[in-house]
Amino acid sequence: VQLIFDGGGTKWIEEFSKEHKMTPLPQSLKSSGVIAGVCDYCDTSFGGEKDLLKKKELPLIDEYKGHPSIARLFADGYQTITL
Repeated sequence: VQLIFDGGGTKWIEEFSKEHKMTPLPQSLKSSGVIAGVCDYCDTSFGGEKDLLKKKELPLIDEYKGHPSIARLFADGYQTITL
């Protein structure tokens, strides 16, 4: 399983950084290696904070024109679920 923050979902990184009862969830996903990263193009387009991503040690993914490569994920045997 890989979780990639894409589109407007890139704004969730900022929300997950705030103190909240759900804060431990994204932290546990990150420490278990589930969070693969954040779409570079979408983070920029939706006004994301690059410094916050560096602080959280979340990689920006820009394999295909600034976006994650869905073709690579399929080639690696992944199926996609979009929320």
